[in-house]
Amino acid sequence: MIHLLSSMIHLLSSMTHLLSSMIHLLSSMIHLLSSMTHLLSSMIHLLSSMIHLLSSMTHLLSSMIHLLSSMIHLLSSMTHLLSSMIHLLSSMIHLLSSMTHLLSSMIHLLSNMTHLLSSMIHLLSSIPSLQQCAPENDIRDLQLNMSLPIIY
Repeated sequence: MIHLLSSMIHLLSSMTHLLSSMIHLLSSMIHLLSSMTHLLSSMIHLLSSMIHLLSSMTHLLSSMIHLLSSMIHLLSSMTHLLSSMIHLLSSMIHLLSSMTHLLSSMIHLLSNMTHLLSSMIHLLSSIPSLQQCAPENDIRDLQLNMSLPIIY
């Protein structure tokens, strides 16, 4: 039974390590989202520069038609790129939401594992032969430790 309890504690430790890894992954995703926001800001700045260039080019009447045609094509490409960037940003936000949901599920699982471990300790403490082997205070201390909240 002690080996089972040790295995359960090892499993709980592994779950905590997995939770830590998930938090690290979430942090990396937030950093990536920040980088994507910076890239979007650069694209908006580039679009603003292109509009300024279009305004300056209207003063050159001789090449205005050719330049305007080229700029419309470029503006269309930039709009398509901006739309793609917004879609990517939306996907990243959705992924972040999914990761948050996964993290919540992992925390819930960790809570359930803790409850299971507490129940097993309670079960072990109710077995008469084990009560004779272990002092009652040791079992109470173990139960008290299992009921304390987990601090992250």
